[in-house]
Amino acid sequence: RNGHVDIIRYLVSEQGVPVDARTSEGTTAFALACWKGHLNAMRWLAENGKCSPGAVNTFGCNAAMWCVQGEANIDACEYVHSLGVSFRLLNRNGHSAVHKAAQRGRRDICAWLLGWEWRSDQKAARRRGDETWGTSLIDSAHLRADSEGFQPSDLARLADNQSLQEWLQMRQNEVLLLDTVDKHSLRGDHGEGVRVGSVIETMYPPVTFFGAAATGD
Repeated sequence: RNGHVDIIRYLVSEQGVPVDARTSEGTTAFALACWKGHLNAMRWLAENGKCSPGAVNTFGCNAAMWCVQGEANIDACEYVHSLGVSFRLLNRNGHSAVHKAAQRGRRDICAWLLGWEWRSDQKAARRRGDETWGTSLIDSAHLRADSEGFQPSDLARLADNQSLQEWLQMRQNEVLLLDTVDKHSLRGDHGEGVRVGSVIETMYPPVTFFGAAATGD
């Protein structure tokens, strides 16, 4: 998580430390590098260390979830996506990547996940493509309430980010309408058409929102 590539190389290549060694909660070095946005460390672990980028910890969080809730920028998120790591998981307390980003007030990443762009120098988000959901990495199921009843907009409100809260509420209203008419389609991680409210890749038994938030997961 500190991005010291030389030390990572020494430990893995010279001392034989397993590149996918885990913490007591099952989190890998790659996930921690993603959390802090250390792209050079992420690249070394994935390309030289041959780690398992898609590893999931005991809370049901993979590297994508760590990436969106920490200090990583969009370049780091796009690199994780390029490795085939899914941004479509729900963890044990029902959080999606959007919940995680909203919880930390990351409007840039929330917008990226939903196929929009919202840089720090932009007053409002703008679509990346012509289709409403054409470049989205998630679908309506990832904007629904978690096991404690919190939608992403609720978590943005708790993070005291009103602009993000209002924007996410509009996106949630959009997918509610799409679910109601049930005739629109979204796109999955690799561009394939998927039905609104499609099956989530992984669902874990719920834990409390507060317990998960206290541990960073």
